[in-house]
Amino acid sequence: MNFLHALQREGFQVRMHGYEFFVRKSLFVCALSLLPWSGIVLIRLIPWNREESEASIIKMLNILRSMDPNIKPCILA
Repeated sequence: MNFLHALQREGFQVRMHGYEFFVRKSLFVCALSLLPWSGIVLIRLIPWNREESEASIIKMLNILRSMDPNIKPCILA
């Protein structure tokens, strides 16, 4: 829930389902899956909104790294 609230404070619109997050800014920017048992975060980039998606992913990774500096991102295009 801390991650959800941190994203919302940064202006993202987020829908959470378990460990999956569907994230919007002005348009849909990514689908993100946390795998806490392995320390991995899977992030699905949205190709039709690539510029906003890439900028948003950088912000989200900064938030995640402030919570867990050892998180390993895997970005899927």
